[in-house]
Amino acid sequence: MADVNPAVEAVLRKSRESRTTQERFFSEFATRIAGCARAMASAFDSGARLFAMGNGGSWSDAQHATVEFMHPILEKRPPRFTGE
Repeated sequence: MADVNPAVEAVLRKSRESRTTQERFFSEFATRIAGCARAMASAFDSGARLFAMGNGGSWSDAQHATVEFMHPILEKRPPRFTGE
């Protein structure tokens, strides 16, 4: 059996931990998340606004979230690579 690179082993372990954490989170909270999405959609339909803010990394997350509301990601869409 070949020696396993400790860095590769750490990356794979962290990947497994991340997947497990995400699965547990969404299994537990999927119903509540869907309810929040319906409530937000209803509020937006009534003219409500979403204000997002942050500092540093949290701003980047907030900015990404606002783009999702303005231009939702379409699953399985073709890439828009324009370079050659």
